[in-house]
Amino acid sequence: MLRRSVASILGCFEINPLATTGVTFSRATGTTSGGVGATNIVTRPAVGRLAFEGLALFPNGVLYYGDENRPATGTAGGAYFKFIPASPRGGGNITDLSQSPLAAGTVYGLRVGKRSGNTDYGQGTNTGLGTWINVDSAKAGLRAAASTNKLTGYYRPEDAEIDPGALAEGNVRFCANNTGNEGDDHTWGETICVTDGTLVQATANTATPEVQYLVIGSADFAMMDNLAYQPRRGNWVIHEDGDGPAEGRNNDLWLCLEDGEDADTLSDGCERVGALNDLTAEWTGGIFDRFGDHFYVSVQHNATGHGVVLDITGWR
Repeated sequence: MLRRSVASILGCFEINPLATTGVTFSRATGTTSGGVGATNIVTRPAVGRLAFEGLALFPNGVLYYGDENRPATGTAGGAYFKFIPASPRGGGNITDLSQSPLAAGTVYGLRVGKRSGNTDYGQGTNTGLGTWINVDSAKAGLRAAASTNKLTGYYRPEDAEIDPGALAEGNVRFCANNTGNEGDDHTWGETICVTDGTLVQATANTATPEVQYLVIGSADFAMMDNLAYQPRRGNWVIHEDGDGPAEGRNNDLWLCLEDGEDADTLSDGCERVGALNDLTAEWTGGIFDRFGDHFYVSVQHNATGHGVVLDITGWR
């Protein structure tokens, strides 16, 4: 079964799109009606409520996600969260949504800062080692819980993607974009990567999470939105969603190398591989085939009023 998680400010739900047609979903009540396959849409209140954007979902149901929230009048921006399922998935295909590991579990929030018993946290500590804080009792309002528990804030967390290379070795690593604010205050945005020990440790919540930058934005490479991992080559394609008309420049696709054997932890270089000549449009939601040869990416907010999906080939 093809299973996809979709989310909003009210919460997260799962859908089997191959067997669902014309169903109406009520965000107010969380119920479905009409169409075919209304039972193939299931709400997942166990993962909490916030402004979901990206989901880094591991095979056993451990899920990492951020709150797409900007800082405001001294309140930190969006925090990152971790969901550990009550019954982690042991393998095999899911044939019914009742088998989903997202049905029940515990939510934790990320607080970066480990010095002196986790007292070295707050404004100015956005990278380094951290701690997962249990916020499960406040899952109905995780944004408020982030402030109450002084979780680390970032400028509008966007897409998040698993690092399959790390997972192949049994380790947990995902990368995510914090989009920033290009036009108003020249906060260019950034791509971070988070490690959380082995998958076994992450599931038991015994690992120490660590956050490090992969890409730091600039006037030419700003407001990172979506990102995609390229299989076999191990690169990242980062999509811009900048203030094109206001800044008078295109939104671009950037191909970024992983960090190699050098003195820093940053990408070893990024190259522009695509540019939109429609300044009102943005790249969004790209994904590679399993060989890393075809990159399927959508373009929305076109001047024509119609979105388009492109197949980009020729990768070397």
